[in-house]
Amino acid sequence: FSLTISKLKGDIHPELLDLLHDYMTKTSIKSGLSTEVGHRAFNLHIQGTFIMKFPCDKKVISDLTKIFKSIIKGLVGSLSGYRVFLKALAKGQSFTTMLGYITKD
Repeated sequence: FSLTISKLKGDIHPELLDLLHDYMTKTSIKSGLSTEVGHRAFNLHIQGTFIMKFPCDKKVISDLTKIFKSIIKGLVGSLSGYRVFLKALAKGQSFTTMLGYITKD
């Protein structure tokens, strides 16, 4: 999976990285998360990649997106402005190459 969590017109809450790490540690075979400041809007966001024993189908992506949104809401009280983009890795992408991508900066 590939994960990006951002907030429109602002930075994500930095503690979100720790909460997502805790979730990933408990549920993933392997995972990597990082923060990055975007080059267009200069807002802090999270990028991640992870492998689970679940299939990468639409239902699993929808269920995981709901879980990530509940983690955000539990931390900041509202999903206002937050965007969660989760997808299966594309053909040619792998955990290793995505890990390099999210840690490039």
